[in-house]
Amino acid sequence: QSIRNQTGIMLYDQDIFEGTLYNNISLGKTSVTHEQIIDMLNIIGIDNFIAFFPKSFETIIDPLGKSLPSSVVQKILLLRAFINQPKFLILEEPWRNLDATSTQKLQQYLLENAQDKTIIISTNDKNFIDKCAHHVHLQNGKAQILK
Repeated sequence: QSIRNQTGIMLYDQDIFEGTLYNNISLGKTSVTHEQIIDMLNIIGIDNFIAFFPKSFETIIDPLGKSLPSSVVQKILLLRAFINQPKFLILEEPWRNLDATSTQKLQQYLLENAQDKTIIISTNDKNFIDKCAHHVHLQNGKAQILK
């Protein structure tokens, strides 16, 4: 449980569930405040996100987010991964479907906060890879550690 509380995961095939926007982000952790979510929205560069929801955090999300654009679902998943300031992050193409400004802010946040975290990102974004301290290239089932 302790490790789970310190881990944030955002995989591209994750689902959101039927319930409020707040519950989808906090996963039922009542210690998460609306202010914390708004702060995280600003930090990772998706601050215009909340305006999409007519009832703000109390907006009910359809099962699996069927009526939402994939970019909005991805932002919910990003918030879910980041909201508890985890020490271990696993992210799969976290900027897929984000605009250029949001992508830049998210990448900057990840690079600046990597010192006290373990962050594993699956991406083909060469520009981002070049900024990372280490990267592993996977090809034909073999890993090659670079940098």
